[in-house]
Amino acid sequence: MSIQTELYVYWHVAADECAQALADTALMQRQLCEMHPALRARLLQKAPNEGSSASPSLSLSRTLMEIYAHPEGIGPELLASIADVAGKHLDSYRRADDPRLGARHLEHFVAIQQHADADRST
Repeated sequence: MSIQTELYVYWHVAADECAQALADTALMQRQLCEMHPALRARLLQKAPNEGSSASPSLSLSRTLMEIYAHPEGIGPELLASIADVAGKHLDSYRRADDPRLGARHLEHFVAIQQHADADRST
């Protein structure tokens, strides 16, 4: 049994560009799901945190989280496809004056329950 990973991508966008970034990301995810029919994609926005001690530039930004899951996991080919399509849709949100804005951070996660179920079957 192969380990099935999910992909979590978070990034910051300037607050005044958030509505357009959400629309662009939703369009990108629809395109990816059409290209890869078994792919599941979600889009989240970080909840406001009152009293945050974030730096001033990040307090004027919003954090978005894309989540991708596929029954066969997120392998190298699917990861490359996600990166390619994201580059076409989202590179305009990168900022030379603040490299934290628009930079996409990718993390792979594995469901713990999946391993617990596998352990019980052996």
